[in-house]
Amino acid sequence: MTMKQQREQGFTLVELSMSLIFIGFIILFLTSTMLSIMQTYNKGIWLDQINQAGRQINDDITDQARFSKNKVIIKSDEQRLCIGGVTYIWNTATSIKNQYSDESSLENTKLRFVRILDHTGRFCASDDMPNRGDNNVSILLSPGVTVQEFKVTEGITGLLHIQVVFSAEGIKDSDRSDQPRFYDGRYQCGHVINGVFTPAKNQYCAFAEFDIITYRRLGE
Repeated sequence: MTMKQQREQGFTLVELSMSLIFIGFIILFLTSTMLSIMQTYNKGIWLDQINQAGRQINDDITDQARFSKNKVIIKSDEQRLCIGGVTYIWNTATSIKNQYSDESSLENTKLRFVRILDHTGRFCASDDMPNRGDNNVSILLSPGVTVQEFKVTEGITGLLHIQVVFSAEGIKDSDRSDQPRFYDGRYQCGHVINGVFTPAKNQYCAFAEFDIITYRRLGE
């Protein structure tokens, strides 16, 4: 009787190690690609929300100015703008001056940008604060979006020039703030540590600039 030896074949330790390294590389590549796609997607969502808010406020102020013969009152220090029977009140990321009347402190205020039907001119003539539940108060800026800059100037020919920068709210920690800031002549996403600006590629740091020029009817 002849006995046959059956020889089993398999991977060597080197081949198995190379296979595991190759699979790990593929997983790392796919994970990196997925994170990049998610970051782009998240930033796109924020930009869309910011642009939508900008268009809404642009249309609202433009329509109000265009069809109002009343004098425009610009109160930059108080961060208020009065056109006809409407008063706009806002806060910026670096200058919080207004709050809702039912809030306890400026530090924790939720007021970003509101429109008030103000036929008596109460909120333009005083520093009164709006009530969030008032039917005459419309919130034009949703949570997650903040005002970085809001400048209004009026020319003698009836041109109203509005410069606005909206952004996603900054993500802050103990020693830095990855949010848009005006540096070197333009807005950039980044933070300052020890007086040195460092650009940031934060997926939640998004901003949009609007330069609005609208003609209004001169007062009678």
